[in-house]
Amino acid sequence: MLRTMALLAAMALLMTVAGVQAQQPPPIKRTILQKSDVPGTSMEVVLGLAEISPGVNIGRHTHPGPEQGTVIEGELVLVSEMPTKIATAAPTTAASTK
Repeated sequence: MLRTMALLAAMALLMTVAGVQAQQPPPIKRTILQKSDVPGTSMEVVLGLAEISPGVNIGRHTHPGPEQGTVIEGELVLVSEMPTKIATAAPTTAASTK
């Protein structure tokens, strides 16, 4: 009887942990909103929405052209060869890597 109760309790705990893990959002959710070619070049402009979970480190990476972003909610710390920038949510706040 005690063994059965312990087994049931362990199963309930595992189901609870699995349920919590399944509910965690992805660290970064990207949604492409629009794409258009840049006339006279082989480049395109991509307008997208990146939803980044709090505390996520995207890691060092590059883009083939200029990049600009607007923080809609929260705060973004941008680290590059240029001085570190902190962008906060405001309609006019933009961070550029170039």
